[in-house]
Amino acid sequence: MRALGRIGGFGCALLLAASDCGGGDLPLATGEQVLAGREIGDAIFWKSRTLLITRDNPDPASTGPRDLLIWPLDEPAPVVALSGIEWREPYNWPLSRAGDLVLTGARYERVYDLGNRQSANLLLDLRSVPGEPDPSTAQPRNAASVIALRSDGKAVARVRWDGGDSIIVGRPPDMRAFPLPAGATVRRVTFIGADLLLSLKKTTADGDVVGVFRMDTSSGVLATVAEPTPAEDWSDLNGLCLLEQGVAKQCDFLGTVGCAIDQPSCPDGNPPPCLIYYARFDPDDASKTAGYVYDVNTGTTSKLAGADSPDRIFADDASHLLVWGSTSVFGTTHYRNLCSGVEGECPFAPGAVPVWRPDRDAFAMYGPYDLLAAVNVATGACNFPNPNLTYGIDFAQYAPGSDRLLWSASNDTLADAGHTLWLADGEAQSPVAITGSR
Repeated sequence: MRALGRIGGFGCALLLAASDCGGGDLPLATGEQVLAGREIGDAIFWKSRTLLITRDNPDPASTGPRDLLIWPLDEPAPVVALSGIEWREPYNWPLSRAGDLVLTGARYERVYDLGNRQSANLLLDLRSVPGEPDPSTAQPRNAASVIALRSDGKAVARVRWDGGDSIIVGRPPDMRAFPLPAGATVRRVTFIGADLLLSLKKTTADGDVVGVFRMDTSSGVLATVAEPTPAEDWSDLNGLCLLEQGVAKQCDFLGTVGCAIDQPSCPDGNPPPCLIYYARFDPDDASKTAGYVYDVNTGTTSKLAGADSPDRIFADDASHLLVWGSTSVFGTTHYRNLCSGVEGECPFAPGAVPVWRPDRDAFAMYGPYDLLAAVNVATGACNFPNPNLTYGIDFAQYAPGSDRLLWSASNDTLADAGHTLWLADGEAQSPVAITGSR
């Protein structure tokens, strides 16, 4: 899912809706104020000429604190898409979008479809049994692990628990509910093409088991990808993550690469292999975990090379890259190009957040407790910039031309001394400070 950035106040679009707001230095005198009032809190471009706007509700007791308005700028005025939303502190509702779908809500339960101008509540709509009472809205699991947006923005899936897990899938108003087998609990859900990939825990007479399954979204039929084995084999994985020294490790090791419904082809024009990746305890050494990939085209499973007990796995469909590694003291980062089959490794631990270079030949990794590292897959170069300039990074971004990398790093690893914005070349080398402390 893609999270949306936000701009407070009016922003360019609200002041200059009559113009294109796009190229050159456009003087304010050429624009027109189209909305006014202190009740407007956010203005976010959804598409090139469509805005999301939040506005205080004049009667918050009836429908909630704020309204979400949608405004295609070619239309005369915005319309209310969702009522009762709250993005402000201390609530900070999450917000993601893909294609025509916007997803938000305290539990990622509210969805709006721009194409159909329809909304849905993924927890309260579509009862599993007609006439039954509203299901509990308690959050027994991490919401991000039980919801998925399809890459083309034409479907959303969410797990709902109302006496037994069920899957809600589709787009408003065409939503369907598929009940799961009795005793089954979803630990993770993601799309694989138009279908769903599920990590399921199921209670049996011999104890709990966990496996990976593919659900046909036209029928709800499940097909096995990874045979269920005792849940202990999957401990600390797929949503059963524990805190390590106060920091939550990534534990939702279930995903796909090369399988998107709008999957880009390889440079030679052929489709990449569709791989499902997951992790579990290593059957050859129960003290370690191992990463696996299941090749959908060949029906074969193989263990990922290297990486003693991988605890971070990333993938990018556009770059055709799979990255995995361990954050142990002697951590390593491994990568595979799905199109060429080339694999490589770098002598540093993977960061918490990956950034993919637009030319698809490289990536960087960073995190609030990680140093910046960059990998050029095309050349095999492993770059580790000056650690004094790359600690406590809160964001990093490649330039569209792939020739620059921008990041914001803490000025002091031991104190809150502000951040500095650094600009380096496309290999994360020769950084230059372009701002002072903030």
